[in-house]
Amino acid sequence: MKIAILGAGKFGVNVIEALLDGGHDITLVDLNTSRLDLISKQYDVLTYVGDIRTVDVLEQIEISSFDFLLSCTSSDDVNIIAASNAKALGCQKVAARMSEPDYTHQYDFICRHYGIDAIVNPNIILAEAIYNTLIEKCFEKPGKHKVMIIGGGRSGFYLADKLSSRGDYVKLIEVNEDRCRYLCDHLHNVMVLHGRGTDIALLEEEDFTTMDAFVTATGSDEEDLLMALTARDHGVKNVISKVKYSSYNELAEKLGIDALFNPMTLSATEILRIISEDK
Repeated sequence: MKIAILGAGKFGVNVIEALLDGGHDITLVDLNTSRLDLISKQYDVLTYVGDIRTVDVLEQIEISSFDFLLSCTSSDDVNIIAASNAKALGCQKVAARMSEPDYTHQYDFICRHYGIDAIVNPNIILAEAIYNTLIEKCFEKPGKHKVMIIGGGRSGFYLADKLSSRGDYVKLIEVNEDRCRYLCDHLHNVMVLHGRGTDIALLEEEDFTTMDAFVTATGSDEEDLLMALTARDHGVKNVISKVKYSSYNELAEKLGIDALFNPMTLSATEILRIISEDK
């Protein structure tokens, strides 16, 4: 298949790595020349320097001949525009990476209106993976369960919302005071606590040893693993961590952490699924 990746950031590179064994012809487009030079030396991909928001660039790479395009810059708006333009110019299937929470309830409309075939949100994919693991493997008995989440970023937000919606009792600890206010305004039936997850006194005050599950998702691999180890050492049954670097997988296994989830790896797997749907 001919595949175009728009955006040479970490996300784009993770997708390229996942696609390499599939025998695909991959073209990577970005404005950063030095970044493209580095990637072209590491991977068997074609690179093109250009502004993906412009129709001219898409036409120059002959986007109408491509089977799939993923727009995965750090800007949701740019990704929507680029994917929509590519579809209008004849690309068979297009997907856009999106991250902003304000758009989540509009995904169906965005896809219909802009002609986008799929939206990939790494934070939602991560939250759903953790949620499914908790439901299918960790919660042995039916009914409500107690879950403590460390980190109120987007992943923690989506997970807390999903768990509370099914009636679970959720405590969410977040270090940023302004973020705590946002969480309080946008989450229902979730206890939001201002503090650090590394504060043992706070954890003990909130009875973390009585939790059915303990999830760390602060964005710092070192802190997440440290807090997960603390929970494990205090007898919490189901301990799950978000990690950005796969190099920590072996360490986490030795530490006895029950499950490790990498949002980039999960997203790349989802993109592979999207690509293979119509084969």
